[in-house]
Amino acid sequence: MKKSMKKKVAISTLALSVFGSGVYAGTVVKTYKTPRGDFATVEKEEIHKNRISLEVDGKQVKKPTWYVDGTTYVPLRDAAEMLGAEVLYDSKTMGAKITKMPLHNEQQVIKKSQLS
Repeated sequence: MKKSMKKKVAISTLALSVFGSGVYAGTVVKTYKTPRGDFATVEKEEIHKNRISLEVDGKQVKKPTWYVDGTTYVPLRDAAEMLGAEVLYDSKTMGAKITKMPLHNEQQVIKKSQLS
């Protein structure tokens, strides 16, 4: 084998090992730029709807869960609100913010010496 041929084989093998493995992505159907300036992709993959059930504090979440490539996705707003949190969506940044709300049924112990 000639030296130039060996070099081509080595470069090809390296390129395939770097670019041909490690990261899995579904078949990209669409790519678009978000208001944040980064890119989002719409991919076609094998998705399992309602494979995993979701229960929060003993109550069943009614919206579906999604299972994709070893990861379970749940309805964020429903789960957070069932835990007493507030969920806000910022359409400019396409971001969600969850804020833990104070419990209204908490009782504060007041010492007799603190009374006026």
